[in-house]
Amino acid sequence: MTTRHGELPQGAITSSFLANLAFWDAEPALHSSFKARGLIYSRYVDDIAVSSEIFLDNSTKTEVIASLYGMLFRHGYRPKRTKHEIRTSGERMDVTKLSVNSKPGLSTSRQSQIRSAVNHIEQAFMRGEITVFDSGPYAQTLGQVNLLARFHPGKAEKLKQRLLALRKMAQSNKCSYLRMKTYVVKVALRSISPMIWRRFRLSGETSLAAFHYIAEST
Repeated sequence: MTTRHGELPQGAITSSFLANLAFWDAEPALHSSFKARGLIYSRYVDDIAVSSEIFLDNSTKTEVIASLYGMLFRHGYRPKRTKHEIRTSGERMDVTKLSVNSKPGLSTSRQSQIRSAVNHIEQAFMRGEITVFDSGPYAQTLGQVNLLARFHPGKAEKLKQRLLALRKMAQSNKCSYLRMKTYVVKVALRSISPMIWRRFRLSGETSLAAFHYIAEST
């Protein structure tokens, strides 16, 4: 197995295979035991969910949790108790950050985070900080928008077009800061102590109106 500094990177494509190997000897029996009681056991990498179509009393819930924790402890793993949740059908149920008791989709807060990420990329682009599009922050944000498109295509389309427009601008040489000199401008508020200031890196062709927009957006 290839590692980096003796560790595996988080989110590597090998994660699901390693998780399956970790529980190969105990998980089938646990799955069968839950199934016999009318419970549905599922796991994606390290996210475990147990669901039921019938009401479960507190003692049954305790037994289920004990069975799960027992399997983890026996294999040398410690469950993250802060992520331990019990939800009923009257609440939104999220499994691996997706709603499962209504139309599948990303939560409102997750959608808001993606919109904020796109706005951040646009501002960074205006400041001349985005020059690479196949990797780094731009590619990561585009990946988030593509995830949004799987569940909310209408909402994602506008965000995707905004990101693609930035790339087209760079490719058509409309973003002069990619090839021209840049200037560092320091802006400070007067008659305020301690001083409040910002430093901006601008292209030589940045207009006053564009600079005004940049300053107010940061």
